[in-house]
Amino acid sequence: MNWNNGQLEYRKAAVRSASAVSLVVMLYDTLLGDMRRAIDALEQTNVEKRTFELKHALLVIQQLEGSLNMAEGGILAQSLGQYYGVLRDAIIRTQASASPELLNQHVALLLDLRQAWTEWESAHPSAAV
Repeated sequence: MNWNNGQLEYRKAAVRSASAVSLVVMLYDTLLGDMRRAIDALEQTNVEKRTFELKHALLVIQQLEGSLNMAEGGILAQSLGQYYGVLRDAIIRTQASASPELLNQHVALLLDLRQAWTEWESAHPSAAV
């Protein structure tokens, strides 16, 4: 992704002022964008673009996993950790199979998770995650 200085500064400011939940939602947005661009690359048989996007998606998943607080997050943190592992596996299998079906399924799941985080934050505006 090519960012001009204005876009980069805007993104940095948004991250600095974001809540923990908003940061998770931002990571989901980034991950969803990576996966959608990878699906487009698969459909165009653009191996280089597909590989770039899927590699970046794996880095985002790593960030999401690193943000989990297993000691205090209970079953939710454990479930998200398991899902992120399943998602990582799906991305690796997609890279090997060059088939977008798995990614399409996970895009729908991630949209649902993103919506759940957004709704939770709306219901608990001052809570920390």
